[in-house]
Amino acid sequence: MNFINIINTVVEPTIVKGLTSVALLIVFLIGDFYTQGVLAVLMLMVFDTILGLMATWYEGQALTSRKFSRVVQKGVVYFLGISAGYFADITIGWQLIQATMIAFIGVTEFISIMENMGRMGYQTPKKLLNQLKDFQSQK
Repeated sequence: MNFINIINTVVEPTIVKGLTSVALLIVFLIGDFYTQGVLAVLMLMVFDTILGLMATWYEGQALTSRKFSRVVQKGVVYFLGISAGYFADITIGWQLIQATMIAFIGVTEFISIMENMGRMGYQTPKKLLNQLKDFQSQK
């Protein structure tokens, strides 16, 4: 079974349509406030998913719909967090919480992208990756 057939098996059109619809709905619900940031997070999630699938295939592991359903769940949780940040900003009159959520999620996805590249044998800047992980883990 080649890579394209595996992806077609895991990625059912209804899941893709549903995920895209939910993402676009959330983008339109939160307005223009941080639309570019939200779209950037969405694209990082798409890149991470593609690279994750490629890394799994590269390692010879099985691709399952259970693993892929985690992507859908992660997307819903991320966009609910971003939306909650937007509404918190409106409530308190700041423009900080949503931007912080977008930055945190963006860094998290970028770390995952770099790790997936490493799983496939590509060089990644270790110092940058460690600094991003430090940023991510600060409380």
